[in-house]
Amino acid sequence: MQPHQPSDFDFIMNNQPKQPTGPALSSPKKLLAIVGMFAVVVLLIIIIISLLFGSSSGGNRDALVRVIAHQTEVSRVIELGLDDVDDLQLKQRLQTIHAVVVSDLREANGIATQKDYTIETVDRRAQRDSDIDAEIEQAIADRELDKVLEENVTAAVNRYIEALTDARNATNSQSETDLYASALASIRVIAGVE
Repeated sequence: MQPHQPSDFDFIMNNQPKQPTGPALSSPKKLLAIVGMFAVVVLLIIIIISLLFGSSSGGNRDALVRVIAHQTEVSRVIELGLDDVDDLQLKQRLQTIHAVVVSDLREANGIATQKDYTIETVDRRAQRDSDIDAEIEQAIADRELDKVLEENVTAAVNRYIEALTDARNATNSQSETDLYASALASIRVIAGVE
């Protein structure tokens, strides 16, 4: 008898267990370590993607806060004397400006919330000019409110327009750019500013 020559089909008849070719996962510690490493890698990928997309929004928090502060101040100045205005046309114009600015303020606050920008009360009041309060009170006493209020509102609106223009130029965020462009267009038309 000839010694047995190995053939390509011996594995069928041979009952020897096949040697594992991959890593041995029989140990629970090894399996746990591999699952843990996989979870860490997935978590790192998620963090990197969120950082990339989060920073690509191009928003400018400081510019938005400045716009919100100016919107708050325009609204506040109008509210200081609106009830005591004698000229009906001026009163209607101020009410319209106030409505537009408050609407834009709501939209700006919505964007700030959407972008998780925290805006403190002190930030909202950053453009507050307390000298205007005394000036309006004196104008009411002197019966010159219409003229003084109109001058102060015009000055506040002009500062607001400047803040909108600066903010529009400082952001890459489409939502913020749209807000600033819309607010600029409406306030310019309503306030009669070119």
